[in-house]
Amino acid sequence: MDNMKDKKLPVLIFDWDGVIVDSNAWKWEGAWDEVFQAEPKLAELMQEILLKDIEKKLTRIDLVNELFNKISGEDYPKYTKEEYISRFGQTVRGGVVRIGLFPEAKAVLRTLHESGYRMYVISATSKEDLDYLSKELGVGKFFIEIYGSPGKKIEHAQNILKNDDNDTQYIVIGDGEGDRKLAVELNSVFVGVTNQWNNWENDNSLKYSISHIGQVHNILKRIT
Repeated sequence: MDNMKDKKLPVLIFDWDGVIVDSNAWKWEGAWDEVFQAEPKLAELMQEILLKDIEKKLTRIDLVNELFNKISGEDYPKYTKEEYISRFGQTVRGGVVRIGLFPEAKAVLRTLHESGYRMYVISATSKEDLDYLSKELGVGKFFIEIYGSPGKKIEHAQNILKNDDNDTQYIVIGDGEGDRKLAVELNSVFVGVTNQWNNWENDNSLKYSISHIGQVHNILKRIT
């Protein structure tokens, strides 16, 4: 990347889950089963909700609200909504620390940082969890700021834009429709990370795509 040093480098905005950490299967499957391991009926109801959320648009708060809407009197939960959300967050943290980063993720982020790229994370994961996990996994230092819920992705992005010139280029790297929508709203380049859930391998409208973070260097050469 030495030939890029004299250029104004684009700002990179990363999603977290499914891009930097290999956490999708755990968040969408195992973690909820662990949260409801003593309440099999609720675990079954949650799996039904997760299966219907094909595009994975629902947040943990949305999912718990939907669960409570489905619960009948005989299946009354042991905890409040807030307690389930908190238990889920703790379960996710533990699982993600065990699972760790995608292979090459730390090396790629370090190289990009050292090459002068300004990088951010904008995720639907809670800010508290992101701060904890990025520190535990040793990648927090590579980002100028890490944004999470509460707050919408576009609101976080607007905070970033305040500090930049009008000619600044942004590249959003993510694996969800929310990330693609963010790129459109920012009029920026989108790099889609393909996986078994989004089925983007055959999406002809996706100009730039990678299958894992280790391919970011090559895609940036094409874009810039």
